[in-house]
Amino acid sequence: MKSLLWCLVALWLQAPLLAQVKQLTGHLKGPGGKPLPQASISLRNKQGLIVQYTISNDKGNFQLSLADTAYLTSLSLEVTHLGYKRLLTPLQAGKYVYELQLEEQAVLLPEVEVRNRPIISSKGDTVSYNVRSFAQEEDRSIGDVLRRMPGIEVGDDGKIYYNGQQVSNLYIHGDDLMAGRYGLATKAINKELIQSVDVIRNHQPIKVLQDKATSDAVAVNLVLKDENSTALTGQAMLAGGWPTLYDAALNTILLNRRMKMINAAKFNNSGVDYQSDYEQLGSDAFSSAGGGTTPSNLLSGGTVPNPDLPRRNYYFNRSGLINLNHLVNNKKDIQFRTNVQGFSDRQTFDYSSTVEQYLAGDTIVYREKQDALRKPWFINGAFTVMANTNKYYIRNKTDIQLKEDYNGSQLQSNTLNFGQQLRNRQQAFSNDFDCKPFSKSRNMWDIHLYTSYATNPQRLFVDQGLHSDILNDSLPYAAIAQQARMPTWYNEASLGYIIPSNTRWITQEYKLGFSSERQTLISQLELVQDNGSVKSYEGDVGNDLRWRRNVLQASAKYSLNKGRFHASLFVPFTWQGIRYHQPEYALDNRDRQFFINPTGWVKYRINVEDHLQFSYRYNNNMGNISGVYRGAILANYRSLRANDAGLQERSMSNASLSYSFQRAIIMLFINASVAYTNTTVNSLYASIVTDNIQRSILLPYKNDQSSLSANAGISKYLFALKSTVSVKGTFSQGRYNQFFNDQFLPYDNNTTSLQATIESKPFGKFSLRYNGSSHWSNSRQRDLVTAAKAITNRTSRIDQHIVFGITPFRSVFMNFTARHLHSRQPQVSAVSYLFMDLNLRYKHKPWRTDFEFDLTNIANVNTYELYRVSSNLFSADRYQIRGRMAVLRATFNL
Repeated sequence: MKSLLWCLVALWLQAPLLAQVKQLTGHLKGPGGKPLPQASISLRNKQGLIVQYTISNDKGNFQLSLADTAYLTSLSLEVTHLGYKRLLTPLQAGKYVYELQLEEQAVLLPEVEVRNRPIISSKGDTVSYNVRSFAQEEDRSIGDVLRRMPGIEVGDDGKIYYNGQQVSNLYIHGDDLMAGRYGLATKAINKELIQSVDVIRNHQPIKVLQDKATSDAVAVNLVLKDENSTALTGQAMLAGGWPTLYDAALNTILLNRRMKMINAAKFNNSGVDYQSDYEQLGSDAFSSAGGGTTPSNLLSGGTVPNPDLPRRNYYFNRSGLINLNHLVNNKKDIQFRTNVQGFSDRQTFDYSSTVEQYLAGDTIVYREKQDALRKPWFINGAFTVMANTNKYYIRNKTDIQLKEDYNGSQLQSNTLNFGQQLRNRQQAFSNDFDCKPFSKSRNMWDIHLYTSYATNPQRLFVDQGLHSDILNDSLPYAAIAQQARMPTWYNEASLGYIIPSNTRWITQEYKLGFSSERQTLISQLELVQDNGSVKSYEGDVGNDLRWRRNVLQASAKYSLNKGRFHASLFVPFTWQGIRYHQPEYALDNRDRQFFINPTGWVKYRINVEDHLQFSYRYNNNMGNISGVYRGAILANYRSLRANDAGLQERSMSNASLSYSFQRAIIMLFINASVAYTNTTVNSLYASIVTDNIQRSILLPYKNDQSSLSANAGISKYLFALKSTVSVKGTFSQGRYNQFFNDQFLPYDNNTTSLQATIESKPFGKFSLRYNGSSHWSNSRQRDLVTAAKAITNRTSRIDQHIVFGITPFRSVFMNFTARHLHSRQPQVSAVSYLFMDLNLRYKHKPWRTDFEFDLTNIANVNTYELYRVSSNLFSADRYQIRGRMAVLRATFNL
């Protein structure tokens, strides 16, 4: 498999390197040689698709930019003008100038038959998909149409990819309404509101930097049909079903050039997941925030992850979501944007697990069963003011976040039976200000100020005295209470000077910045005795660790844009001073480091559509407060963690080579890439594993890790079958080390996957969507003495998903869905599952209402088993999932 992937990469790199950009010009005239202005000139391929389009000027002249990869003899010029005969002229090899004469004709207006063929046009760095030509009658939202477009992929989590590269953001008629949380937009925006989907390569969102600073980002822009519309659209939906299910939603949408609004309110207990509606799928395109991060949680309630099923299958919920997004552009080019999300949920989760950890001469087994109840809620609010013009750029964004997550559960772990409650709270505030004014010399200043504060109090309570031999001198006791919090204050300021390329071909940017981070890690482990008294864990005094990090950075960035070459080099010179101290452990360490962490990429444009890119990144940094605390923290009922090493130092180098090939004319997209990463760390986590607890400590041992990955993909629209077909493959190999029970264990992990997707509607009434994937995982422990493979774990998994659609009558749609999963592990019985769903929908146009019936999990599968392999660990997890459900839904279109 590895050899096959390398061969594919090598094959696709054999693209023509000497092609030139061509300009097709011509002159139109009528009888008597009179110039013909305002005539429509279309360049069409053999399938009849419009490749380029223009209109003749007042002198009858026209010009078309022709992709240098096009075959002239496969194209034709079509000229139309009211009162003249249609003229179709095949292009000739080597000829780029045409003199064309039209004949007069009296035109009657006959009945017109419109053939709906997919249309893609390409101009420079922008590929434009005509939405109407890809949409089907059964589609509701623009997200349904995106999945059919060749070269575009929408992941299960809602993220959008173009030719293998994740898009940086999604815009609506040029505006970033959703601030990177675009999942709601793709679901809510009706396809009828959008004229085209434009994919913009080398996207630079800041206008004063456009054509001056290079970028390798890809963005998607939804172009409105009517940019002056003031119509309020949306949907109201109400559903009920068995067993005792409900689902309701209301969204309102207003989209025009000056104002954009997408609001939604949703409630359900039927397994509908709102996660992609509010998660950060792309970047906030204009954000320039530095190293300020929200402190991570130190405590957790469980050890088993979610199953690899669609969340709807196992999500027992009672959820509510409010999502408000408003944007206004005033007449002075100032933009005001508000984004607010509120979410509340009640989840139940029932699973059992068997985990085997393999050591030399020993195998440790954990058996666990948990019935959990979660009650998360959060409120996010962001307010942004921005002026983004060709003359200046200024932006300020304020973020506020409040979050809480309660997790209560009843557990059985090996021979132990107990209950636990975990409560995590988080409050965070940040403000990001950025300004780029021009200087008198027409260069630019770059002023950036950022400040943030966050805290995350957590409390874990276990109602039984676990691990008394470790925590309470082998004396029985009643309960455990672990508390922790990590208040964090971060500030950053920088001043930069940008010298745009203008007539030169290099943009220079120099910046001087300072940042300050202040943290305190506070934790206390308390034991409730049988008589009700509370005493602190006597193994240490807990944590009250103070942390301070100051960073002074001077950087230079150079962006090159010359001919076929685009490049960017960023070189930061960083001085960093860290101090962390806690008197109870006689701990008072200071560390000063100087780093140079260059990052750069070079892109060679083979032609208008294809490019080859090499990227390199080197990063040398120091650890954080989470790696130097000395007091023990009970991270969960089975893991006790502390550290006995100095500050972690990590150096990482990454090199990658990628190739992008596209032929918009024939709707063919190919991508391939290979990447290598090597990481060296001066510390290693060591774990002492026993039958009921795992103790972890960070030790000062060198730890080398490396990974190699390769992937390739192809997407093609097949005109004869009216189908989009996509195939991709990935291979990854990783090497790293672990330390278990005083044994040094090096591991090799290999993963290979293949995936095929088909979106097809070959006949008017029938449609087919297929997604199949295969994954092979192999984890091997290498014996350093004999170079033999000491422990080997293998798993394979096949996942096939098919949707068959039929339109038996007008406005009636039926979809039958089947999903088959098959997993295999040596010496363990193979596991197979078949899930089937049925959806019936009737569109009642006079009422503007869709009536829908959903029958899910027809086979009534109630449990699901999953095997996992990772280094020396094998787990078999068993989950309670949703059984058969029936829901009747009515959706009214506003």
